[in-house]
Amino acid sequence: MAYWNPFKNLNVPSLTGAATSCFLITPDDDNELPKAVKGLRVYNSAATAATIRFDTIDGDTVTLDFPATTLVYEDIAVSKVYETGTTATDLTIHGLSD
Repeated sequence: MAYWNPFKNLNVPSLTGAATSCFLITPDDDNELPKAVKGLRVYNSAATAATIRFDTIDGDTVTLDFPATTLVYEDIAVSKVYETGTTATDLTIHGLSD
């Protein structure tokens, strides 16, 4: 029986190892990311907590909270980051990919 690889047809060749590409993500309700990412780098420079709403590559919609004035790396494969449900004006999100 052949092994099913959910990443075969995506632009995420490996979920392990260092990323070779990093790009700024602007949350958008209408469009997916130009390519799926294997991680997020989130910098919240605001004095209040922030929330990010996104889709995983499996199609799950997830909302995560980020404390004030933090830099966090999330090892999660993401295909879309929503404007609606993403809060904080001082939030910088980068996508990490291959």
